[in-house]
Amino acid sequence: RLLFFPARLSADYSPNFLPAAAELTLRGAAGFAVLGLALALAVRARRHAPTITLGLAWIGGTLLIVSNLIVPTGVLLADRTLYLPSVGAVLMIGWLVAWTEASWRHAGVGLATLLLGLGLVRAMTRVDVWRDNGRFFPQLVRDAPGSYRSYWGAGALAYDSGDRARGEVLIRRAIVVYPLHPRVWESLAYQLEKDGRWLEAAQRFKAAFTLDSMEVADALLAVRNYLRAGMVDSASGLAARLAVSFANDPGYYAAMAEVDSARGRLVAAMMWRRRVAWRFPRAWQSWYLTAQAAFAARYCWEARRSTDRVRVLRPDLPHLAELERRLRELGCGH
Repeated sequence: RLLFFPARLSADYSPNFLPAAAELTLRGAAGFAVLGLALALAVRARRHAPTITLGLAWIGGTLLIVSNLIVPTGVLLADRTLYLPSVGAVLMIGWLVAWTEASWRHAGVGLATLLLGLGLVRAMTRVDVWRDNGRFFPQLVRDAPGSYRSYWGAGALAYDSGDRARGEVLIRRAIVVYPLHPRVWESLAYQLEKDGRWLEAAQRFKAAFTLDSMEVADALLAVRNYLRAGMVDSASGLAARLAVSFANDPGYYAAMAEVDSARGRLVAAMMWRRRVAWRFPRAWQSWYLTAQAAFAARYCWEARRSTDRVRVLRPDLPHLAELERRLRELGCGH
């Protein structure tokens, strides 16, 4: 239908706008019937109308690539997966126009003009949806009610408008519809963090990390929010998970710095911060955090060196005066 009669388009075709069925349904049976008719037509037309056979074979072959039958793509259906199959549809329509022209003089030209005009009008009325996020997300909500992406987008719009209660309800509904997308959990976690709901934010960041264990930033944010909630053991346990696969990752260093700082191991925290700074020697933020950790540990040498690095990298930093003041208070002269 989308290839030959795109009267209704959607910005999204994910669950539950396009639900998966656990058993054969009437619509599924109709789909099998269409598939059978297409195969029969391709075989029947192979000699007298090979263009039809080629078009059907092209559509079937290119759809097979993105069908999840060969390899899982993670996408049920999307407009972009139909671009290549549409070549086969155009071949079939072209044959129909040529056959009409040969059979009913000039009717083919009229048919081609009509189809081209309808296509241009549909494209012109639809393309504006994709112009920017301000147009896309409201249209997504209208196009795909019940889709987890629709709830997710509606929740983001509600948060942006200041309706935080409704935003939370909608994003939670998106998670209920499809709980396996880490970015949805992450979106809710960021909003909970803004509201100061540290434990809930930590749990959602941890869920996002569990679903996408390569996203170390989510684990670090979970650790940080566990510590804000006073749950040091939970933060430490998650940091230990990072050590298994990310022992040399700066995100792991930062997580350990926060855990050791919460446990009162201030020198160890400073050393973790210093390891981050060594990995990013041109980032003044890393040296600034190392200086802060050194002040907490009352470690003059590192406090002085890190402050010097901040001074070199960001001589105009407003917080530099505060670092200098703390150096004097600690008695860390040059």
